[in-house]
Order: sequence, then C-alpha cells, then structure tokens
Amino acid sequence: MKRIFWTLLVALILPAGGAHSAAGARFTPGPCPVDLDGLDLTIDCGVLQVPETRGARNSRQVALPVVRVKATVEKILPDPVIYLHGGPGGGIVGGLRDKLENARWQQIVGNSRDWIFFDQRGGGLAQPLLDCGQLGLSDTGFTSDADVVSASACARRLAASGVDLSQYNVATTVADVIDLKNALGYTTFNLYALSYGSRVAFAVQHYAPRDLRAVVHDSPYPPEARGTELLPMLLAREVRQTLALCAADTPCNAAYPDLGGRLDRLLANWLQAPRQHAGRDVTASDLVSFLLDAIYDWEAITALPANLDSVLSGDLSPVIDYLDGGGDFAEGQLLAHFCKEELPFENAAAMTRLAQGDPIAEAALANAHRLFRACAAWPVGNPDPREAEAVRSTVPTLLIAAEIDAGCPTDFSVAALPLLGAGQYAAVPNAVHNLTNNSDCVMNMLKRFLDEPEAPIDTACLTQEHDRMRFQTPAKPPGS
Repeated sequence: MKRIFWTLLVALILPAGGAHSAAGARFTPGPCPVDLDGLDLTIDCGVLQVPETRGARNSRQVALPVVRVKATVEKILPDPVIYLHGGPGGGIVGGLRDKLENARWQQIVGNSRDWIFFDQRGGGLAQPLLDCGQLGLSDTGFTSDADVVSASACARRLAASGVDLSQYNVATTVADVIDLKNALGYTTFNLYALSYGSRVAFAVQHYAPRDLRAVVHDSPYPPEARGTELLPMLLAREVRQTLALCAADTPCNAAYPDLGGRLDRLLANWLQAPRQHAGRDVTASDLVSFLLDAIYDWEAITALPANLDSVLSGDLSPVIDYLDGGGDFAEGQLLAHFCKEELPFENAAAMTRLAQGDPIAEAALANAHRLFRACAAWPVGNPDPREAEAVRSTVPTLLIAAEIDAGCPTDFSVAALPLLGAGQYAAVPNAVHNLTNNSDCVMNMLKRFLDEPEAPIDTACLTQEHDRMRFQTPAKPPGS
C-alpha cells in the first residue's frame, strides 16, 4: 500500500516545488515509500526529481526515491555516505528495512554520519521503471531466443511511451548522485558501492571527484572489465573452484563425490537437447543461470553441492525452483546500460574462444551471445569510448573482492588497483558476492576505513572468520 501511495505522490509532486540543486533537479521531502516504522533510527524520505535528458528543453522528469538515515551522535560528521546499489536494474529502497535490521549494518548506519539510500534511474521504485516483465535474463544473458524477441518488443514499447533509452546509464546516474548530495545540502561525501554500483562509483571518481572523500567498492566492477566477454570462462572457473573446495572438505566429498566430472559428462549430453522435468523443458542455458546465481549467494553456495548432486541424479527441482523464483530487477535498465556502456567494447568472438574446451563455459555461450544480439534492438545512442577506460584516481579507495565471484572476480580489483593512488585491496577467502552484508571482518574494515581512509586496513581477521566454506551435508554420508 505504501508503494501505491508513493507512486501517487510522485505523480503529484513532479510538477511542484522543492529544494533545488543543479538546473532542473529538485528534492521534495515526503513520506517513505516503504514501511520503515518501528526502527530505532532517525529517518526522513523524499523524491529527487531530475531531468531525463539534462540540457534538453522540456525534458520529461525522472523520480528517484530517497531515504536518509540521519546520524544521532552528539558530534555528527558532515560527510554522508551515499549507497550505490547493485544491478543494473536493481534497487535498495524496496528492501531497505532488511538492510537496516541487519546487525552488521546497525553498527554503522545512523551513528556518526548520515547514510543516503536511493534507487537509480530506471530500476527499483524509480519512475519511469524500465520493466520488461519476467524475461529469462540473468547475468549470464538470455536463456532462450524467445526472450530476445520479447526484449526487442520491450524496447519498442518503452520508446513508444516516451522513454529515452539513451539516458539510463552510468554517466547519467553520476549526475544524479551529484544532484542528490547538492540538493540535500552536503559538500564533502563518501560512497559505498556494491557490485554494479561499483561501476557507478568508479565513474564518479572519474567524472566528478570534487568533494569526494572516500570510496568503498564491495565486489568491484571497474569500467575496463570485459564482464560479458569473460563471463562464460569465469563462471566455469568459479564453479570448479567451488567444487574443488567441496572435494577438499571430507564430509562434502564423501556425500557428493566427483561433482565436477559428473557435471561435465551431463553437460556434454545436455547441450544436445533439453532435459524434461514434470513435462517441462530444462535447458543447459537454464542450468548455467542457476549455477551463476548459486555462486553469487552466501547461502545458495553452501547448498550447491547438495543441489547439484540432485540435478546430476535426475531431480531437476533445484533448477526449476530457481527459474520459478524470477528476477526482481528492471530488465530494461540492465539492457540500457549493457547495450551502451559494456557490449560495444566487448568481443563475442573472443568470448567464444575463451570458452572452448570447458563444458560449463561452452554451455554459457548461448546465453551471452543472445545478449549481444538483443542489444541490436535497443536504441541507446552511440557509445562513449571513455566508458571503457580504466579510472585513475587519488581519492582514498577500498576494494573488497570475494575469492569466488564470476561477475566481479578478484582479477578486476587486482587490475584496477595500480591506477588508484590511494587505493587499498582485500581479497576475502571462502566468500562470495556482497561481502559487507555477510562478514563481520569486512564490516569492521569498512567502519575503520570510513573513519580513517588513509590508514592501512587490517586484514588479519579475514583468514580467521573465513577459514573454510561451510557446505551443507547430510548428518552422515551415504553408506556410512
């Protein structure tokens, strides 16, 4: 109900007044779009209204939901942290209550400095929402040719509704970030960026570093990363690393032996024809999407050996459950970004070459090639070569990467670090995507870095907290 009310509120305030920032940008205080009642925090909310196309006369307006958690200590620091969520096409405001109820985040949000959360243009609760319905689309790409056709129809539908698809990308989001901090009356600011939000944060460091005090990249994704081109190969590498950890763990290996070899043998056949489950086709494309999301999630990766063993034994319900769960993101916003700022700088032929010889990587190729094809139908304008350039920055920067992460691997952080004059890097063993949410050690590192961004970070706790991957296994191995 709050979301419906917020949608109506946006319709009322878009033409109205508010706190102005840059020309055409305006912040209007208002009720929170989601239920945040009962939290022991000082919270205010509102809408940031910005032009869809800056510099254009009579541009339509974009409405971004904003939630600010205010500092409550006696000596409040003047530099807030702006939270940049992942995606593309994701959001943070709709699920913010879970974040604020997380014991780790309670250690830092609402204490010495303000934290500002907002949904980036095109996704979450922002309006317009670049939603294409439930497409078979994940970070691996499209799971069917029919989904590519549906994506093309979505592009036509959004364009016909007046959406300028060339304006939903990193460059425009950077301008939104600066308008937001100015409209709220801040000068110096910090960034916390997760996953795709890291791509935005790197762009802020590149285009608008003035007044930027410090940046934390959780699961970093720098602009020069060839994420789609490398993904089939990286997916295979990270899945095999996960299975190797299982093989090295006595209970896991006893319960689920030879998972890698069994998976390779299955995929060799599965690539030729889909499998059937309860009268439903399940393709190799579906399986690799399941595998990628499993190694993104802290709970799902611990269950992966058990679930994969079920699949290899003929029970495809783990994959079906994943497919039926759907994706809670705006596919149109994802495509608007990828088709303008990622795929124009990537090479589909190189992707195919890198995948050769590995059944997992080869199975992921079809999904990724469909993503390349889909972009031909998205009117996103000409790519800017600067969007593929590595970022040089002197802003204190912390890169925190997980040992297992096909989308934001440690390789990306290692390559980006030498160009960051005040950069620091931590690799977290036996861990996956979205580190701050799930690691006490990483949260402590984040707190100390924000307090003293030029002081060396202490990584000693990483190997203690993350000494091994704790896989889910039966109480007793079969046959014991």
